[in-house]
Amino acid sequence: MALRLEIDFAARVYFDSGERIGLAWIKDQIETLPVEGNWQAVARGTLRTNLFASAQIRAPCCRAGAPRWRRVDRWLEDHSAAALS
Repeated sequence: MALRLEIDFAARVYFDSGERIGLAWIKDQIETLPVEGNWQAVARGTLRTNLFASAQIRAPCCRAGAPRWRRVDRWLEDHSAAALS
C-alpha cells in the first residue's frame, strides 16, 4: 500500500522511529558479527537488509495529516504486540 507523504515528513518518521527502537545500535551489532567466508557475509548482509526493511513505518490507520509521532507510536504498538504473540 502506497501512502502519499511529503518526503521530509516521511524521512522524519523514518529517523524518529529508528532512534526510538535503537536501529543504529542494532545495525552496529550486526556489523560486529564475525565473518569467515562468503556464506557468513551473505547472512550478515541479509540481517542488515531485513533490519531496515522491517523498520519501515506503515501506518495506514493514521489519517492524512496525522502527526509523525502518532505514526511512530502506532507502528511501535502494532509491532510490539506482534512480537509478543
